[in-house]
Amino acid sequence: MEGSDGFILRPAHRYWHTFVSTIKKRFLSSQEAQEALHQLYAEKYSGDIEDFIMRIKTLNNLVHMTGIPFRHAVEKQLTRTMRHRLSQFPELDLDQDWLDAVVTVGKKEESFALQFPIWNALRDYILNRSKKRPLECRAGPTIMNGW
Repeated sequence: MEGSDGFILRPAHRYWHTFVSTIKKRFLSSQEAQEALHQLYAEKYSGDIEDFIMRIKTLNNLVHMTGIPFRHAVEKQLTRTMRHRLSQFPELDLDQDWLDAVVTVGKKEESFALQFPIWNALRDYILNRSKKRPLECRAGPTIMNGW
């Protein structure tokens, strides 16, 4: 069999996705995959779940992470309420189904944030206040010291 321009057409290259995966295996350096892994762990959710998942998928094309490590890496970047809502979903076996559930949960969280900005401001105030050092008791007149 002959391909274009007189090159030999190999059966493995008949389908495009097989060809692409063969090229990546042969020419992709392990350094690029390692850098993509570090970038995947460093990705942060910044309020747009679809953009976040697209960046994760792009990096994961180089890393090829699946299963529990992949899900853990994504869950670490989500907010606490998103992780709680995600835990309410039934157990999903496929990573793509799980990512679709993450997008669904993220969109619900984002729509809630848009509908109730006062609630979010109050929540941020409470969280920031709890991170500060508690007030220290000052010495002064109390019942205990005889006032």
